[in-house]
Amino acid sequence: MIKFYFTTFHMKFPARLFSTSFTLNNTNIINEKDVKYITKNFLLENSNGFNLIKNIINSDETSEVKQKKIEVELNNIWHTEITDILQKKRSLGLDAIGTSILAKDFHNLIGDIENFINKGRTNKLPGVEYLKPSLIISIVLGKVIPFSLRHSDILNQPTHSLFAEIGKTLKYQSIFELHHRIGLIQNRVEEIKNSTEKKLVSEFNKLTKVLDEYKNTLKNLEELSGESIIKVGLGFTALLSETSEFYSLEEQIIAKNKSIRYILPKNKLNTLINNITLMDTIELPMIIPPLEWKIDDNEKIIEYGGTILNNKHRIRPLRTKSVENSDANDMTYNKELVDAVNFKSKIPYIINLKLLDFITRDEFINRDKKDNVIIYKHIHPDSALLGEYMKDRKNPKISEITTHNSKFLYHSSIISIAKLMKDVKEFYMTVFIDWRGRFYTSSCALNIQGGELARSLLLFKEGQKLNDIGLKALKIYTANAFGLDKRSKEERLDWVEQNLHKIIDIDNYEIWREADEPLLFLACALELKGYKEDPNFISHLPILMDATCNGLQHLSAMVNDFVLAEKVNLLKSTENDNPRDLYSEVIPHIKQEILEASKSYEHTNLERINVERCLVKRGLMTITYGATERGIYDQIVSKFFQKDEWNKTAGLHFVCIDSDIAPKDVVFTQKNILLWSKIIYNSLFKIHPNLNTLMVYFNSIVKVLCELDLPVNWVTPYGLVIQQKYNKFTKYNETTYVASKRYKLVLRKADTTSISKQKQIQAFIPNFVHSMDGSNIVLLIKTIRDEGRKINFASIHDCFATHANDTAWLSWYVKQSFIRIYSDSSFLRRFHNYIQLRIQAKYGEDAHFDKDGVLTHVTIDNGTDIPDRIDIPKPLVVNKDNKIYKEILHSEYFIN
Repeated sequence: MIKFYFTTFHMKFPARLFSTSFTLNNTNIINEKDVKYITKNFLLENSNGFNLIKNIINSDETSEVKQKKIEVELNNIWHTEITDILQKKRSLGLDAIGTSILAKDFHNLIGDIENFINKGRTNKLPGVEYLKPSLIISIVLGKVIPFSLRHSDILNQPTHSLFAEIGKTLKYQSIFELHHRIGLIQNRVEEIKNSTEKKLVSEFNKLTKVLDEYKNTLKNLEELSGESIIKVGLGFTALLSETSEFYSLEEQIIAKNKSIRYILPKNKLNTLINNITLMDTIELPMIIPPLEWKIDDNEKIIEYGGTILNNKHRIRPLRTKSVENSDANDMTYNKELVDAVNFKSKIPYIINLKLLDFITRDEFINRDKKDNVIIYKHIHPDSALLGEYMKDRKNPKISEITTHNSKFLYHSSIISIAKLMKDVKEFYMTVFIDWRGRFYTSSCALNIQGGELARSLLLFKEGQKLNDIGLKALKIYTANAFGLDKRSKEERLDWVEQNLHKIIDIDNYEIWREADEPLLFLACALELKGYKEDPNFISHLPILMDATCNGLQHLSAMVNDFVLAEKVNLLKSTENDNPRDLYSEVIPHIKQEILEASKSYEHTNLERINVERCLVKRGLMTITYGATERGIYDQIVSKFFQKDEWNKTAGLHFVCIDSDIAPKDVVFTQKNILLWSKIIYNSLFKIHPNLNTLMVYFNSIVKVLCELDLPVNWVTPYGLVIQQKYNKFTKYNETTYVASKRYKLVLRKADTTSISKQKQIQAFIPNFVHSMDGSNIVLLIKTIRDEGRKINFASIHDCFATHANDTAWLSWYVKQSFIRIYSDSSFLRRFHNYIQLRIQAKYGEDAHFDKDGVLTHVTIDNGTDIPDRIDIPKPLVVNKDNKIYKEILHSEYFIN
């Protein structure tokens, strides 16, 4: 027997360790080439941490009491596991050698932490002295180890983010500890405040003094700057680097006056990850509905929602803070938006027990049609050598190991949480938003916005007996999961009917391993099997329907571009029609452009490219989300090419790793691929000039606002005012000393008086479109609530999920809310008018209008007789004959 210990991070206090031991059996993987690997099946029932939470869940107490206990225990449980190591308890399942090694290391580290704190090295983090050293060790290792396993490219390790996460976690933990101490003292003060006994009066005076000290420390903690938090994270990361054998914090000079820091695993890392492997999640689902968020008449938050502790201690705000667009953190909220958050967070879920049982069987064939691993159930066998491999950052084993281990951490987290929640009658996901009004489900690894494994394991709590609409929707979703979503709905239904006997034969691995999304296909197959065996079967599976090129759907509706709208499925279509596929339809144009370019001698090799959908999809898809020609170049190189190290001629040279795209013996220059990227980028605008006109208009507006030193503001269709103001950042050096070693840190500081023109222009269109995504969801939820319709609803930005029986209703609501946004030709004019108002508010009489009330220019005093003149772009005129919204309701593939 081998036991692993998985540490998960607790809800609302980032990077909390929830240690859970897993008993693992040794069995051979079915695929012969993997016989040497150990299949590790997670049997959580022997875990101390698992059983503690499970016992709370299974107790006779009320759900509210249980939820509060879970939150409190999750805040402490992993610390108990570290204590077990220190005390060499065998309950952890370590062998004697492993226990001794870890115990000795942790005892030494505790002494180092105590010295570090006593010497005042942590005066930048008030309150950290109240934390147990073993707690601090766990927090640091809980972030550093998965980070070191996950990030393969040394020069691109985001160590600043690592330091910030460690600093933030220590800050929140200190806040939590101070709240706990303050609560205890206040209770005692209340008990003795009226006493006249001399001893109690003395105690009262001492306690009130301590209470003031704690409250002052708490205030300082809450006001701590981002730079100080990063320095704290660096300090403790460096301390453990200097005093342990788990990892080292290295520095490499890459240019004059420029260096980078990176984490390098050390020898004892393997001992640790084989005994306390980390679970990559920061919270768990709630067993009660999340508490509601509440705002006042001034649209400010007056009561925090989400977890009980978040409601009490206000740890995590509803809106995720933005570092780049810091002014957005102070924006007001909106009743419709907050109501939508509360609505989404009250959707109950359960675990897909049949699927969980199936994928955790010993005989589960864990390979898809291309022989790729489906679920990563073990750490890479060469993980112990990662530190050695990382000395040569070009070594391909680095990426192989870190990619594998990253997926292992993610998948093991999902399965572990699913096993923990499998007996819960219902659970919920907390919901948050970003400054654009976009929705995000909780940070828990098991959530509806997660990957295929997470989505396949989630069911709606409220099930329904399948009606004709529901059965049809389930069959179409089954075909989608198999990879047939580009066919007509009729063809998909026919395919399912013809293969139904194979589909519902779950133990026959032949068909589901051929699916594009095998786990979702299995989830569908289990539902169809249940219905086939019993027509009264109650279905719980969320059916996901995805928008087609959603960014372009929004932009085509803004300019009423009928041609583009047709290609992104906004127009009338039937179930007999195939859904339009923009990416495939652009290929002929790109091929022609490449053919023309290859006539040039230096680009002759381009004619060897086989232009396929996979080659152009990502670039075309991300143009509306801010992708540049250079960005598309990076996408292509990272996915399809590797450097040709043997070519010694000047410049970068590449060979294609996919022979279906280009022969592997053909060498491409950097210029070749840059031109290729430019062709992809320009293709949309050449084919659809209205789209180009819109992009030019938006960019012109943003440029003018930058010249006028104004942010970009707009109002969403439901009335939320959004502001985009990306500041310029300046770099500066900070120095800290740890164990007599000097660490220099390059930090960025925002200049809140300036605006970054480049960032404003590059980010506006994607941010504007994302805000319309969010608007669509807010409006459809408002309609659902106003009509009093009971419907399960989940969303992944531009992907919508509901029960199979309600797919027609949800499709109708999504279309209706989209129509409400763009139902007339004045959408862009309203945007322009609001921009005019913002300019007029700042410049008053210096803002000049024509006879029709259109702002033409602004004059700015420059100290001379002739003021500067800044011309304002004219409003964009679009075709008033808006046919698009009349056809959307009749589109079968608006969401597919």
